[in-house]
Amino acid sequence: MKKIMFFAILIAFISLSTFAQNKDSVKIDYAYAGILSNADFTTTNKFPSVSKGISLRVGGGATWFASKYFQVQSWSFFDYDGVSVSKGLMFAGIIKPVKKITVAFGNIPSLSATVRPVPPTAAGHFETWTHAQLTGVLPGAWMKFSFGKKSDVATGIAYHLGEAEIHGRLKIGRWTTVGYWNNNQENWAVSTGFDGLKSSFRFIKTDSLNALFSSVGFCDKYQLSIYCDVGSDNKGNLLRGEIGFLKSFEKSKNTPFSGLLGIGYADELKAVRCYLHLFL
Repeated sequence: MKKIMFFAILIAFISLSTFAQNKDSVKIDYAYAGILSNADFTTTNKFPSVSKGISLRVGGGATWFASKYFQVQSWSFFDYDGVSVSKGLMFAGIIKPVKKITVAFGNIPSLSATVRPVPPTAAGHFETWTHAQLTGVLPGAWMKFSFGKKSDVATGIAYHLGEAEIHGRLKIGRWTTVGYWNNNQENWAVSTGFDGLKSSFRFIKTDSLNALFSSVGFCDKYQLSIYCDVGSDNKGNLLRGEIGFLKSFEKSKNTPFSGLLGIGYADELKAVRCYLHLFL
């Protein structure tokens, strides 16, 4: 029954997306359907055991341009792991009173979450452990002031863990620093990093852990990259310790899919991990 419901949602989403594209004031920002699977081969046993995981995700997002100064953005996704369905929803009202100032409010990504990929995209489906340590969509509001072509400074407030939470962001070119502090005086985080054309880096320090992700692309002909995704708690206990290689590929004339292949070693699991990611 759950599988039937999942594919019914997929068909409904595609139908709604097609309808929305016919409206001049509505722009489809994302339309995503993909499958992500992994297999872990543990190396601690004489005969390696295998554990598997799968994620089927569908989602999308759109912007309604209500006027020159006001727009509404929303995205949602449904994820099925073979047992249960999880979902997410973002809904934002956006005001642009002048060219350099933007105000957003609603159930929106916190400023700290703006360095995380959007869930109904390929990058969001394959989000790293490090990036996932920052907060996500929360009820709140923020205001951003843009200076230069790709730089801005912003501050905002969100409701999280039963308390108000202050967020901030400073973006200069491809480098972005974010952070938050919760009024409960226990939960906080700061993160800095960049997203380049061939490489990316992100460091996160929270009240409970340290995390680091880095990737470097090489061999453009075969679209290869090397990555590391590591983290520990404040006592130095390893929470994540993965390093490996990824190969991406674009859809060809013979297939509608783009995708990603990966292989790495996860030290916290003592396992060789293989990835397969296919998406439309």
